[in-house]
Amino acid sequence: MMPDEQLFEKAAGQHVDDGFAEFIVSRLRWSYRLPESEVQFRGHGDGGHCSIDRIQLSHNPSLNLIAHEIAHGRQYRRRIKKGYLEVGRKKWHTKQHHRLMRRTLEYIYKHLDNWSVEYAVEVKGRQTRLEQRIERLEAKEVYKLSPQYKLDQLRKREKKLATKLKRTQTALKKVQRRIKIWEKKVTPIQ
Repeated sequence: MMPDEQLFEKAAGQHVDDGFAEFIVSRLRWSYRLPESEVQFRGHGDGGHCSIDRIQLSHNPSLNLIAHEIAHGRQYRRRIKKGYLEVGRKKWHTKQHHRLMRRTLEYIYKHLDNWSVEYAVEVKGRQTRLEQRIERLEAKEVYKLSPQYKLDQLRKREKKLATKLKRTQTALKKVQRRIKIWEKKVTPIQ
């Protein structure tokens, strides 16, 4: 286990892209049982903000920033769990926050290699699905330009109209039967 200063310096110099940062935050939220919250990216410095329903990070954040904001999220959770979340001035950057941040960083470094692989697989799968969707759309466009598409549309229309005609004929037969029944009941007026 390395000293805090070295750990924080190493994390401060290690930046990740926005997608991977969001992936890391989701894994940490799940691990620490933090409430579901929106992740936003704003600005290009190395700053962020954490509230109960939102974690705000700068673009291409450092692992240090991610751990810092997750530690604030853990503080929020601890205070809510104990039944108090005081409004107003409350100390946030305490020894407890420092300890939570260090533990979060150690957890990140413990799982970072596995998460990198999982994220790469997820991104590759997303790209594959996107390529497949583009191929399907292109095939659909080609199909819509073909005469076969027009023929299929006409057949669907024919089937729909035939069903409508059959329903109308059935309704007509029912009305004719009722007329015959009522004609027998009613005596003609002379």
